Amino acid sequence: MSTIHAPQRISAVPAALQHPDLADRTVRPNLVDRIAIKVAVRLLLWSTRPGPSRDALRARRRADATRSRRERVAARAFHTCAPLR
Repeated sequence: MSTIHAPQRISAVPAALQHPDLADRTVRPNLVDRIAIKVAVRLLLWSTRPGPSRDALRARRRADATRSRRERVAARAFHTCAPLR
């Protein structure tokens, strides 16, 4: 069977199937839905933000190691001091 002889669909929806109120009315989401959409968009944007670069991570680790080393030296110096009289 070729497409020339095949039954064709009609492109227009019959007027009997159209609901008269839906064509005139604009559908708006309610307040809860609008808040949920805003929260979802902000979470999506927050979750796709770029992470720190490798250089920034190395610098942060280096700063943490330096700080902890400084604190250990200070604690050791404090504990080895002679008691005050």
